[in-house]
Amino acid sequence: MNSDNPMWKNSVTLRKQLDEWTDDNIASLASLYNVSLIFGGLLWSDDVNTLNEIADCISLTPYAEGVWQSCPIDVTASPYLAKLAFFQSFYHTDLFVDVIATDFKRIREIVDASIKGKIARSPSRFGRSLYDRYNSMFDMLRADHLSVSDTERLLNSTDQGVYQYGNDVLGPLGLLNSPETRNFRASRSLPLWHCDNVGCNHLHDVSLSDHQGQLRQVINQIDSYCDRVMGPPSHWSAAISMKSDEYIDDDYGDLFIIIQEQFSKEERIALLSELLDRPDPKELLWPIIKSSFKKTEYQKPRSDFLAAISSEHINHLILVNDNIDLIFSIDSLIKIDAIIVPSTEVRRARTNHSSLSSRCEISSLGIRSAGINPIIKTAQIVWEAYDENGSLSELSWRALKAAGPATPGTVLQYLNAKSPKEAISDLVLCSSEISQYIMNSLIIELYDDETNDALSDRILWKLGFDVPRYGREHSNLLRNLDLFRDVLIEQSGPLDEIAREKIRSSGVNLFVHLENFLENLISYNVWLFSNDHYNDSFIYKYRLALECVPKVIGPIGDTSWNPLGGNTLGVLLSYLSASLTWMEGLLKSDPLAIKRPDEDYPHYSHADDKLFPFHYTEFWGNSDKTELARYIDAYKDATNSFLRSGLAAVRNGIDHYRAPERFPTVESMLLCEMKLRQAVFSTDVKGIYPKTWWMNNRLYDSNGRYEETLFDQSGKITKLSYPTVLKGIREITFGEAAIIPHGNLIGQSNSSIVFVVREESHASKMWDNYPARKGPEPKFDPQESGDTAAAKSEK
Repeated sequence: MNSDNPMWKNSVTLRKQLDEWTDDNIASLASLYNVSLIFGGLLWSDDVNTLNEIADCISLTPYAEGVWQSCPIDVTASPYLAKLAFFQSFYHTDLFVDVIATDFKRIREIVDASIKGKIARSPSRFGRSLYDRYNSMFDMLRADHLSVSDTERLLNSTDQGVYQYGNDVLGPLGLLNSPETRNFRASRSLPLWHCDNVGCNHLHDVSLSDHQGQLRQVINQIDSYCDRVMGPPSHWSAAISMKSDEYIDDDYGDLFIIIQEQFSKEERIALLSELLDRPDPKELLWPIIKSSFKKTEYQKPRSDFLAAISSEHINHLILVNDNIDLIFSIDSLIKIDAIIVPSTEVRRARTNHSSLSSRCEISSLGIRSAGINPIIKTAQIVWEAYDENGSLSELSWRALKAAGPATPGTVLQYLNAKSPKEAISDLVLCSSEISQYIMNSLIIELYDDETNDALSDRILWKLGFDVPRYGREHSNLLRNLDLFRDVLIEQSGPLDEIAREKIRSSGVNLFVHLENFLENLISYNVWLFSNDHYNDSFIYKYRLALECVPKVIGPIGDTSWNPLGGNTLGVLLSYLSASLTWMEGLLKSDPLAIKRPDEDYPHYSHADDKLFPFHYTEFWGNSDKTELARYIDAYKDATNSFLRSGLAAVRNGIDHYRAPERFPTVESMLLCEMKLRQAVFSTDVKGIYPKTWWMNNRLYDSNGRYEETLFDQSGKITKLSYPTVLKGIREITFGEAAIIPHGNLIGQSNSSIVFVVREESHASKMWDNYPARKGPEPKFDPQESGDTAAAKSEK
């Protein structure tokens, strides 16, 4: 099977050569090559016996023996190193390893046991556990490598990372076989630090060392000799992959990464539990669990068992499953809020994998594979659905009202005139067969309680469209105001106990939503004018806004604001009034005390072509006084509407007065409801409530002008004009939720202030305080070992 011809061969030539092999031999070749890659990606201990045992299983080809005789390598002290070196290199112009004579099953068993016993290590590159560990242990050390002892210190008491080679999933449970083919290989070089240059977002790699430095030298000597004498290596890797039918789907390319990086442990436990309830994953996982854990462990209640095992064990059990089961499970958990993804959040993997053509994105609508233009993808998949169903004439009629069969361009022609949402309604959901084909293609499960609108949004999201995802706070409040009013209108005559209880029940729900609304209103407006938005990149986080209120306003007598949220109605009404008083005081305040220090100005702040308007560290200081006064007047109108609505009296009467004569009258409650509705409407119309807008369109002209069109939940439109004369403000992109304050607060043309919304979630908290930036690079002393440098850095 092994040719003596040392000439370079491309993958086509090699595939022809492999055509003469039996299927069993090709399968053995692929398995052996896979084990070779796994072996080469591990960090090995000084356990010579294990390495000798692997070497004893390896048989070299005559081609490798010839290279060994010609290559100037000295392995007389450790002859097993040559076999291991050829095994890891595996080929140059021809194969180094004899596939038939080598006992690859035994090698796999030894490697499997070595991983479980941590004789060989595969440190995790995904997530931030090792990143944080490195930055805490080697403070201020900007290194490109660690010594053996420093590597062992870094990895001490850590779990094996999870990687995949074809169908072999490597992790703390050893080597597990997966029905899904993927390639995410371990490496001895990991991304572990960011430099102190805030303009650099590059993750810098650190090379880790193991006890097999001599083996690495032998490998380098063999590779260098072969390159010099024979030229570049043949394309064996591609040929082996193609001949062994190792097909890797381009869709959901980094699903393997995003699960490890963008789900908290609690979310991954929920995902594993969901998989254990599905037929195919259940059949796959339980034998693994029973062979890997003690009976006393896995027979505990499932929640206790899963909570007790490590994050990497959970990752390993999750990632052995195929993509379809993972996608269905993730979508299902998001649907029932077992994985809570805020409406404005989109989760993406942090670790880049350059070979992937598509990447995953997770929103409140589920997980999708992004990459292909959504219009093209929609046209293609709808055409395929009708073609497969034998309904091309029906497609022609539905899309264009034309007779005869549709052509491949029919759907694209339709989408030139209609919106994607209309396409889903007119061309997809109109037919159960077409809907089912497209849902199967996009890996979508139909839920029993799902409306057409909700299903349409999920299909659009999966196709790649940026579907606006509005929060429900504003609509929930208006819906509860409607319900409260309807209950009141139903009443006639004196209120009996049943009527009072019905009003009380509806009122309690209303007040809960009203408290949430007022908390948002107050915290946003205090944050708006007290925060340094330039420093925070014009990002709005509700948690930070909540924390601003007690810092700016402080306690009001015995009343205090809870910075964690959940403030009661009485507290909110007090702070609503106090926030107005504080804002009115800004009009008379001198901003000199909040002047930005000279050293905090950006390098472009004095550029001639644009203005830098953020000379003060609180936004009110940078605002145009006339525009600020207009905004405060709008806030004052809304505040007074709330305070004069009789809300406190109605709330207290409904909640606390059980005697019929003390219960609020229907007329007083209807008047309160009307004033509350007017106040809520006022906050919307005057742009003082933090509602979200989503950009739908951006139009350019030949003169460099452009205009962005944004929509809110009710379909209201606002437009932003550019270019701007200002430097330092933020522009949004498609797919981002934005908040746009009322008025032209900066007082310049084309200078709208726009905030990008970042809601907190388990995923966002996982990445708090990231990146951790390293200080200046230390001077390198060639006489110092890595251990000495690390010791100095820790002092």
